[in-house]
Amino acid sequence: PPAATQQAVARIIGWRLGAYGMDPQASMTYYTGVGENSRFQNQNVVLPRVLGHRDVAFTACPGQGGYDVLPNIRALARQFAAPAIAPAAVSATQVAQGTSVVLRAATVGDLNWRLEVTDVRTGVAVRTETGYAQEAAGGVVATWSGQNSAGLVVGPGPYRLQLTAQDAGTGEAVRPFSTTVEVTGSQNPPVVGAVALPSDLRFVPISPVRVLNTRPGAQSIGPDSRVDVVVAGVAGIPADAGAVAMNVTATNASSATFIRAWPAGSPQPASSILNADPAGSATAAGVVLGVGGEGKVSLYNNAGSTHLLVDVTGYYTAAPAAGWGYAPLPTALRALDTRTAGGPMTSGQRRSVTVTGGAGVPSDAGAVVLNVTTVSPADNGYVTVSPAGGAAPTTSTVNHLPGRDVANRTTVAVTNGAVEVYLEGAAANVVLDVVGWYGPGASATFTPVQPVRAVDTRVANLPLGAGEDRSFPLGASAGLPATATAAAVTLTATQGSAPATYLTAWRDGAARPGTSDLNTGLGRDQSNLAVVALGDTGAIRLYNDSGRTQVIVDVTGYFR
Repeated sequence: PPAATQQAVARIIGWRLGAYGMDPQASMTYYTGVGENSRFQNQNVVLPRVLGHRDVAFTACPGQGGYDVLPNIRALARQFAAPAIAPAAVSATQVAQGTSVVLRAATVGDLNWRLEVTDVRTGVAVRTETGYAQEAAGGVVATWSGQNSAGLVVGPGPYRLQLTAQDAGTGEAVRPFSTTVEVTGSQNPPVVGAVALPSDLRFVPISPVRVLNTRPGAQSIGPDSRVDVVVAGVAGIPADAGAVAMNVTATNASSATFIRAWPAGSPQPASSILNADPAGSATAAGVVLGVGGEGKVSLYNNAGSTHLLVDVTGYYTAAPAAGWGYAPLPTALRALDTRTAGGPMTSGQRRSVTVTGGAGVPSDAGAVVLNVTTVSPADNGYVTVSPAGGAAPTTSTVNHLPGRDVANRTTVAVTNGAVEVYLEGAAANVVLDVVGWYGPGASATFTPVQPVRAVDTRVANLPLGAGEDRSFPLGASAGLPATATAAAVTLTATQGSAPATYLTAWRDGAARPGTSDLNTGLGRDQSNLAVVALGDTGAIRLYNDSGRTQVIVDVTGYFR
């Protein structure tokens, strides 16, 4: 065979074997059964990886001339195959938290390799390992310890292990190898000591500050797991803060789940603050919560694994010279509705909204309690409401649910009488309703309580019907004092029968306001923070617009 033919055959051999990290000059073990004209019968035999028919059968093929050049073809093919790594084998595709994973791969040539571990759900690089592989020593042996770059054990979830390499001599890159390993497990740190919750606190607003983000360090929360978050003594929040207003976001959940929140050290309550869905969607919920032992609050994930974010928007203090009282509005004030003014907001757009100086909110109000709703976004995205005039925020208030309305309650500091709305992602209409304010002219103080379930229509299977409103004795069922004038609650809708509906909560004995406190629909478990004025008997009223909806109310504190 001429040199050109030998080289062409070698190129094909090198291309195919190199794709699998196999050395064309090596041997391997074959098993042969009973075949016509076979030299071997029902046995294993060690033969060259690149061979001639005469090596296995009684034949002259490929002819003496062809057989004589096989060594040269093997040598040429190895040049075309190198450098290469074989598809690697991992010690396990599912491991418990903190367990090492070993990745092994044969090589053609000596290589410098790099193993990068990435959280599949977030795309965040978790850890990188590097090394030198010698073909004669067996190739690549790369170990991931199950930890991130800071030495912390990563949380449950899928992790991608990608092996890349370059020829040690020429620097030529080889085809990479990638596989996925599932980390499993639950995590519950030791319970901190409980502390007594303070009473009659006043509010101090701050620019939203993120105190927890499990994504950068791959610290996702597993099933039946708890994380304790420091919210006092950090980020400008004093160590003696008695309660915090915060926004909790669950994202990249692996299954439908719910999140609970309570003062650290206290018993875990039966109540929840948000329900999260899988498929990468993010769900946020505001909550006003007492601060527990060691300045912490506890968060619990029920099922699967999820990443959690916590943004604090203000704190409550007993310091006499600090903070403001609270004043609820008798009827919510609609401060923004882009459906009738300005049109949908687009990605990167910021809009200043005046929220003081009229309709019951004085010009010297220092913070407002808002219900923020995104209306029918086409795709994923989020909206953040923050003090006007500041830098572009890095936190979120409401996360889009494509094609559906989503609401969240938040407390925001006011700058020059205004707040700022920022949208990132898919365009959406945005609605802001002011439901109360904090300032020097307000007198109601806040007392946090251990979260308690006060209403659950599922117990007697008495859902709210379409257009129905009903009175619920919140004060009595939650053990609130007779002096309580309003309650901080998590309002949850579940088992709804209508494609879309909304709930409104208000003071028993008053006229129903024209705004909503929660937007939900068929197949959705939806929660939202509400601060609801109490009637003379400590009762509230709840209204459901469409279909039949089961309603849950969990109390986290009260004003008086």
